[in-house]
Amino acid sequence: MILYKYVNQDRVDILKNRKIRFTQYYNQNDPYDCTFALMPLDKEKEDAEEDDYRAERAQLEVYLEEKFSQLGMLCLTEDPSNLLMWSHYAGNHKGMVIGFDTSNQFFNTTEKLYDHHYGGYDYLPTEGFGTVKSIEYLEKRKFAKIGEKIRLHDIFFTKSVHWSYEKEYRIIKNINDFEPVEIDSDIYLLPFPINAITEIIIGANADQMLYEDIRLIVQNDFKDKVEIKKAKLKHTAFGLDYVGIKNHT
Repeated sequence: MILYKYVNQDRVDILKNRKIRFTQYYNQNDPYDCTFALMPLDKEKEDAEEDDYRAERAQLEVYLEEKFSQLGMLCLTEDPSNLLMWSHYAGNHKGMVIGFDTSNQFFNTTEKLYDHHYGGYDYLPTEGFGTVKSIEYLEKRKFAKIGEKIRLHDIFFTKSVHWSYEKEYRIIKNINDFEPVEIDSDIYLLPFPINAITEIIIGANADQMLYEDIRLIVQNDFKDKVEIKKAKLKHTAFGLDYVGIKNHT
């Protein structure tokens, strides 16, 4: 399966350095992402409602931080032609979309969590951890009462139906073994193999400099094994056409 990443024009470094960001759960652009509604015990429900569930939200924040701060996620989509995503995530069609081959080993690893309380590692054989998994879009939030367990799927792979247009897939990896970009930074870039990329689509409003940068990188580093396309706005409909670009000087 080929899945796609929308990026701004200044993220050509992904191609140059072959590293891509895995983002922690608390840095997502959806405030409901990677959370669930922690509900009080029945006998405490009235007090919780009066306090606007403040204690429950604080308890959930501590739980997520202790358990999952060592994880980062890469968000992809099956749709490289979404006009809204080109506008929101690819700099108003000035950026690009990168196609990744998810059969590559990079998208097929075994991930684990370090247990800070007892030591040692807990392996995560669940789909989506070290592999790609689609998002389930819901009308209502997932919730659990205090003391109940909730599935990893319900934390990391469900979102509001408002986001369904993104047709999102995710892969989650442990970022503990990687150094942040800068000291005290929470930006983690993970290296991927050169053959993980299959195609690059340049935005309809991209300038010539971006095209030249991509062409040279593909020619020199990828040895012309990556297909380059240029998006064009359709004339009589809302949509995009793609023109293949021959990589020659």
